[in-house]
Amino acid sequence: MTMLQRPWPLELVARQLIRDDVAVEPRLSVVGLVRLDEVLAGRMARGIKREVAESWIDLHRAWINERFGSEDLVPAFTRCSRLRAISELRIDCNWLGVTGVAEVLASPLLHHLDELELAVGLHTVEAYEPLARRKMTHLRRFGLAMPDAQDGDIPVGDDLADLLAAAGLERLESLALPRVGIGPAGLCRLFDLPALACLDLARSEIGEEGCHALARASSLSRLRGLDLEGCLGFDDAGDSALPGPGFSALITSPRLAVAHLGLGDVPGAVAIIAASARMTTVEHLVLSEVEDDELAALIASPYLTALRHLRLRRCNLSSTTLTGFGRSQLLAALESLTLSNDLTASQQGLVARRLPRLRELRLEVNHTTADSLGRADLPNLTELHLDFDATAMSQDEEVEEADLDAVIAALVSAKGMPRLTGVVTSPVSPEHMAKLVGRFGTGFRTQDYSLTGSVRER
Repeated sequence: MTMLQRPWPLELVARQLIRDDVAVEPRLSVVGLVRLDEVLAGRMARGIKREVAESWIDLHRAWINERFGSEDLVPAFTRCSRLRAISELRIDCNWLGVTGVAEVLASPLLHHLDELELAVGLHTVEAYEPLARRKMTHLRRFGLAMPDAQDGDIPVGDDLADLLAAAGLERLESLALPRVGIGPAGLCRLFDLPALACLDLARSEIGEEGCHALARASSLSRLRGLDLEGCLGFDDAGDSALPGPGFSALITSPRLAVAHLGLGDVPGAVAIIAASARMTTVEHLVLSEVEDDELAALIASPYLTALRHLRLRRCNLSSTTLTGFGRSQLLAALESLTLSNDLTASQQGLVARRLPRLRELRLEVNHTTADSLGRADLPNLTELHLDFDATAMSQDEEVEEADLDAVIAALVSAKGMPRLTGVVTSPVSPEHMAKLVGRFGTGFRTQDYSLTGSVRER
C-alpha cells in the first residue's frame, strides 16, 4: 500500500455473490471481473444493496475461474443499477483489457465515484480516453496499480497525464501513478490539476530529469504527500541508480513542504534527507534497506522534529543499532513504527524503555522474545503486529532461542501494554490461537498471503 491508498479488504467472500440478500458498504473491491457468466452477473447485481451488512465484496480470481464459465462480466457489471450506492471502487483484473476499462470509465453509473483504483495491466492509453468526456468530475482519488498476478510497467504516463489534466478533475486530491513511465512533460501537466495534494510516482523511474522538473514546479508547494520509491531507475549493472543533483534539488527545494514522504530504497537518500532543512514538515516517512549508519544519521538529524510515523522496510540493522534507536528521541516521538529487519538481529533493546506516544508497532520480520514483550512499557499501544515465523527462523547463536509458547504467554500476560486491543500475527496453532483470542477477542487476527500474492488479514 502506498501513502495514497487506504487498504482494500482482500478476504475471500465470493461465495456470497450467489445469495440474493448480500449487502455491502459503499467501498467495493472487485477482483477478476473477466470470464464470469451472466447468471452470476445477475445475482451480483441483485446482491449489491445500499444497506450496510458486509464491509466489501472481493471476487477472488482463482476461485471464480474454477467455478464459473466464459462470459464477460464487464458489460453486466457496468450496467448494474446498484452501483449508484458505491462511492469507492477498486478493480483488480489482469485481463480486463482496453475495452473493459473504457466501459468502466464510460459507465454513467460510476460517474459519481469519489475514488477509483484500477489494477488492470494496461499498456496503451486508449482505455482511458473516456476521461476526456469530463464525466467523472467527482473523483477525489484516482490510482493505477499493477494487478496482483502481473509484473511489468505501464508506459502510458505522459499521454495519461494529458488526459487527466483535461478531464475536468477539479476535485482530484490524490493521484497514484506507480510504474507508468511518466516523463518531465507529463509531470508538469499533472500540476494543472488544481486540487492535487498527494502524488505517488513509485517505480515510475522519472530519473534526475524528472526530479529537476518537480523541483522547478511552482505548484510543488501544494503537495502534502509525495512517493518517490524507485524513482531514479537502475544503472547499467541493474542496481538502483544513485541520486544526483536533480534528486538533491527536489529534497532541498524551498517549495517542498510535504507531510508524507516515501523514498523506499533510493541509495544515499537517507543522508540527503537527514541533512535537509525541508524535512521539518515531514510527519510520515517511508524508507527501505536502511543500514546502521543511515539510521544513525536519522537519529542525529535536527530536522525530523515533526516525524510521528516511520516505516523501515527490509532493513539490515544490528541489535546494537536497534538498542540505540530504542533510546533515541526520534523513537520517543513516534506514534507508529513499522520495522522489518534482518532476522539475526534482536529487537529487545528497541522497546527497552517507556514509550508513551507509541500507539502502533509493526515488527513484521524480527526476532521477538518473551523477555522483550514482558519488559515492554508501552502504555498507549493499541495495535501490535508480530511475525512468529521470523521468530522461529532466527538461527543466530547470539540471539536467545525463542520459545514460542513463552512468547505467546508473555504477550497474553503483558502488563506494560494495558491498552493493547489489536494483535496481528502470522498464522499460529489452534492452541496458541485459543489463548490469543481468549485475551484479545475479535481484536486478534492473523495475516497471510492470498493466492493473488497480496497480504490479507483473517
